[in-house]
Amino acid sequence: MHDLNLTAMFALHVLLLRDGRVLAEAVLTDAVLAAAYGCALRGCTAPA
Repeated sequence: MHDLNLTAMFALHVLLLRDGRVLAEAVLTDAVLAAAYGCALRGCTAPA
């Protein structure tokens, strides 16, 4: 999936690619996203 919102809704464990190579195979966390995008990011949960 290319949409991080949908990915976060349906998957806990993700495989992130950069330039066709595996960047990370991990749980989708703030730290993993920050490393992938090169900037500070913070995930949040949608209200129930």
